[in-house]
Amino acid sequence: MRLDNNIAKSIFVLNKKGYYTKYCCEGHTDCAYVYFKNNCIVPYLRYLPITWEIDMDDFKKGNVIIRSDSIDIEEQKQSLFDLYCFAMSLPYNKNI
Repeated sequence: MRLDNNIAKSIFVLNKKGYYTKYCCEGHTDCAYVYFKNNCIVPYLRYLPITWEIDMDDFKKGNVIIRSDSIDIEEQKQSLFDLYCFAMSLPYNKNI
């Protein structure tokens, strides 16, 4: 599996804890995003860092995608760090 270097740790933690991801991108020229395979992350979305938001159009269709629209490289670094802290704070999913 190929992962963007700057988001790889967060994705590894999310998947290890049972919040499986489908696709992700660290945001090379656009927004960073994480597309989750399952909806077990939903109860924890209220703890999402302010640098990330839920894609509401997809959420209404039953998909869970979070995005970070970082404008510059420093904001991108911060949002990726925030995602890692969020992933680390999640409990293990007991429904896997």
